[in-house]
Amino acid sequence: RVAPGVAKTFGAASIADGAATTLVFTLTNAGTNPAQPGLALGDTLPTGLALGSTTPAVAYSAGCSGPLTASYNAGTRVLSGLTGIAMTSGTASCTVTVAGLTNQATQVNASCAGNPAAFTNLAANVTATGANNTSTDQCLVVNRVAPGVAKTFGAASIADGAATTLVFPLPNAGPNPPPP
Repeated sequence: RVAPGVAKTFGAASIADGAATTLVFTLTNAGTNPAQPGLALGDTLPTGLALGSTTPAVAYSAGCSGPLTASYNAGTRVLSGLTGIAMTSGTASCTVTVAGLTNQATQVNASCAGNPAAFTNLAANVTATGANNTSTDQCLVVNRVAPGVAKTFGAASIADGAATTLVFPLPNAGPNPPPP
């Protein structure tokens, strides 16, 4: 039997600082699309990215099955536990989707020009058992979220010559660091 190929991508090309996307492993069968049991997948994330849970949820498209959660070690940034994945007979391709990919706190990346190391997941970082790694280097843009600005007056109306206050709240929601 010919082993399937596996290619890893991100669910979105860019996210806002503190937002999340997914890791998507696409399994592609070959030949007559035989059943493919006993597949295992893993990934080591670059320093600028992380998973938001030590047991991220895993979803499968039609034709794929496997564990409902994976394991993630934040210290080493290694995703593991995707074992016992199977493709049913007749399945040409299917996806394994891991939820909760985000950026490390305060680390942003406005561009993937030059494949910045902290945000580029190298093809060589993907591990596969029973499948051939056909991944390419993938970069994720993480955009800084600008704080909002508004204004309010201290009173709805004032008498001629009276004074009130003018307030400018600057909300900086989420993990956003102050702008440089």
